[in-house]
Amino acid sequence: MRKKLLSALLALVMLVTAFSGLSLTADATQIVTDPTGYTNASQVVYKTTGSYIANWGARGEACKFLSNKAQQYYTGSYTYETLSALSGGTGQSNAPSSALYSALKSMMNAKSTSTTSYNGTKELYKYTDCLKNDTTKISSFYSGALFDSDWDPSVWNREHTWPNSKGLNGNDENDIMMLRPTIISENSSRGNTAYGESSGYFDPGESVRGDCARIVLYVYTRWGNTGNMWGTSGVMENMNVLLRWMEEDPVDTWEMGRNDAVQSITGVRNAFVDYPEYAWLLFGQSVPSGYCTPSNSGSTVSYQVTATSNNPDYGTVSVNGYVITASPAAGYYAKGYEITSGSATVSQNGNVFTVSPASDCEITILFAKKEMVTVSFTVPDGVTMASQVGYAGEFITLGAPTGTPTDTTHKYTFAGWASDAVADTVTRPTLLTAGSRYTLQADTTLYAVYSYSEEGSVSGTGDYVKLTAAPSDWSGEYLIGYAGTSTIMDGSLAKLDAANNTQTVTVTNNTVAAAAGDPYRFTVRAVSGGYSIQSASGVYMGMGTADNGIAESNTEAYVNTLEFTDGYAEIIGSAGAHLRFNNSSSQMRFRYYKSTSFANQQPICLYRKDGGSAVTHYLTLESATPRPCDHAWGEGVVTTQPTCTQAGVKTYTCSKCNETKT
Repeated sequence: MRKKLLSALLALVMLVTAFSGLSLTADATQIVTDPTGYTNASQVVYKTTGSYIANWGARGEACKFLSNKAQQYYTGSYTYETLSALSGGTGQSNAPSSALYSALKSMMNAKSTSTTSYNGTKELYKYTDCLKNDTTKISSFYSGALFDSDWDPSVWNREHTWPNSKGLNGNDENDIMMLRPTIISENSSRGNTAYGESSGYFDPGESVRGDCARIVLYVYTRWGNTGNMWGTSGVMENMNVLLRWMEEDPVDTWEMGRNDAVQSITGVRNAFVDYPEYAWLLFGQSVPSGYCTPSNSGSTVSYQVTATSNNPDYGTVSVNGYVITASPAAGYYAKGYEITSGSATVSQNGNVFTVSPASDCEITILFAKKEMVTVSFTVPDGVTMASQVGYAGEFITLGAPTGTPTDTTHKYTFAGWASDAVADTVTRPTLLTAGSRYTLQADTTLYAVYSYSEEGSVSGTGDYVKLTAAPSDWSGEYLIGYAGTSTIMDGSLAKLDAANNTQTVTVTNNTVAAAAGDPYRFTVRAVSGGYSIQSASGVYMGMGTADNGIAESNTEAYVNTLEFTDGYAEIIGSAGAHLRFNNSSSQMRFRYYKSTSFANQQPICLYRKDGGSAVTHYLTLESATPRPCDHAWGEGVVTTQPTCTQAGVKTYTCSKCNETKT
């Protein structure tokens, strides 16, 4: 049965019922919310907090498009065209031994960037299970009742949609994709009963039957829990019930939005939400005719979409339902499209074109030649850095120069690349650090910027000594430690907010040797309103919202407050979040925790570099070697006309130095 939109009054009645202690019949009504009204991916508005994405969808609103995040996820050997061509089983008994099962499992494992902890999910549901980007409320999985997103164990808890007692024994039991927030009474009424329709099974209700089936399939493939899948001793009654629930309760925008949110946390998506067709293919069944899926709306009127390339030598195209995938040849890109027959609305996201047809239609994908772009580097004498070349619109990864400046006035350290020469300054300029991405737009020159400590201000051994009182000025170089241990925060990381963002050092008499600590140090500088904190990798950190996480930037200096309280150092973000250490075995990380919960985490200590209050200077070192010309190529002139068998040549001449290129 298709999901229907009911009135806001009905949703309010459900909410009052859930909190009044009355018993809810699981299948009493459809769960509905105000629809987003989104009909294609380009309309979706994303709300982000740090790296986390909030659920932008609405419950009960059929999803007839793949989100931008979904379109970008399935590339290479993971496209629907590639995976759907693999063979599944011939039924529920041998599906796990099929090529499709193996490929889906491998894909989800390969895409994983982190796992969630049981305690950690409490702070993440505000993103994954909210409605329409409102992170102050969470929608209870089974009933849709709303409750405050702040953890309140007297109101809500976490439901293992795949019961803990049925084969979960590791990261799978704490996977936020499967672990859902529910009103306490809803959780207890289900217990660990298998989903199904017959006597002895738990029917979650029409509005979430499909949701449950898609979650169960996710765990079945992602974690390989195949021996606990079917029957009363398993999680789902049988294959027929699962597929019927999938069909009767198609994917809604809330599920698609939740997939985006979970991906931002763990890197993994539920493939059965984006492409529910996989459920039938996995068991060797035919996908129902007219079935509504995000990649093909399955409307009662089915239109034929065909696609062609404006030049097969420039690139080819493939069509899957209402989604066109462009495959440019080397040196070309998908510039746009043209509707050559029929009527449709088309949205482009890179090489993926999503079509909303109003009739049979033909779309021509317009491929164009990429422009070659050169990035030159200005470096001081004694240092080398080769130019990098690529196509406009693409990115390169910036490296670090090799060699040591011949200027020995100071001891210089490479700090990063700047778009202009930098005069000697104590204010850190906007820099691109080694390892960062640089999007190519036009021929350009980047300048190597070096730093040095002000002469005469450095004294002592240079080792890191544990602070036991607040200094009058916190400026200096530090190691951030987990109090009472030899664990420190790893300042060498390009991304600081990561599980296991730690290093182990030797602490002797409250001191860490400079050689051991320097690679992982953090530099504290006075800024307006407090202090900035910058890692050895060049990343500024802070937390400007009352949330858990780390805000990171290569250019923005966040404001922090530093204090010494009850024998411990405190680093506090501008919105009151405290930097603490999570010693959970599945987390083991330093990060900021909001003011209402930071006391649940472990305190930190700071080791200050002896003499580390030196002022840091930044500058572009002058070179005796002439700097490369910042070329101005102009329009160019055709110097060899093309023929039917041979390409032509266009020659460009720099108006500044008369250098030419073709």
